[in-house]
Amino acid sequence: MLQVEQKIKKSAMSELETLRDTVTGLRNVRSEQNKLDLVKKLGRMKSVQESRKYQRSLQVKVDRTNALEGENARLKELVERLQAEAAEYLRLMDSYR
Repeated sequence: MLQVEQKIKKSAMSELETLRDTVTGLRNVRSEQNKLDLVKKLGRMKSVQESRKYQRSLQVKVDRTNALEGENARLKELVERLQAEAAEYLRLMDSYR
C-alpha cells in the first residue's frame, strides 16, 4: 500500500513538474512574442516621429524660402528705385555741364 501511494505521489509530482515546465515554456514564448510586438510598435513609432520631424523641417524651409522671396522682392524694388534716382542724378549733373 505504501509503495502504491509513493508511486501515485511520484507520478503526480512528475506530472506537476511537467505542467510547470509547460507553463514556463508558454510564458517564455508569449514573453518573446510580446517583446517582438513591442519592437515592431517602437519601430513604427520611430518611423512616424522621423516622418513628422522631416515634414516640420520641410515646412521651416518653405517658410524661410517664402520670407527670403519677400525680402528679395523688396530689395529688387529698392535697387530699381536707387538706380532710377542715380540715373536722375546723373542726368541732372549732365545738365550742369
